Amino acid sequence: MVHDCAAANYSLEPLDFGAPAVHELTPLKVANYSLGPLAFDVPTWRWGEYVLHWHDAGCDPAGRRPDIPVDKEPGLIAATRGYLTKRQITDLKRMTQADRMALYDFVHKLAENEGIQTSDRILREQIIGPALQEK
Repeated sequence: MVHDCAAANYSLEPLDFGAPAVHELTPLKVANYSLGPLAFDVPTWRWGEYVLHWHDAGCDPAGRRPDIPVDKEPGLIAATRGYLTKRQITDLKRMTQADRMALYDFVHKLAENEGIQTSDRILREQIIGPALQEK
């Protein structure tokens, strides 16, 4: 079976969908515009211009908490070593987040019982680190 295709009226020219002709000039219908850069009212960030300092209660003038007293350090290290041994923790990098939080809570409570107010960084450097190294 063969079908014949026939068209009575067709055009090979581009279709016109109501666009203005290329040769026509169409005026802009905008009340106000600028060809310059956009101006936003946002402060620009400049490298090194702003320095933030965090001073906490109990810190030295440089902003660092005082070190753990030398006479209390061995007892804290021994208690932390016992905690790590009991839980079979040998490396801080191979701990779950829950174990890490429990360790820091434990060491913070030890420090508070000794009357020491300190940061996580000082506890890690002066108590937890040496407790892990001496295993």
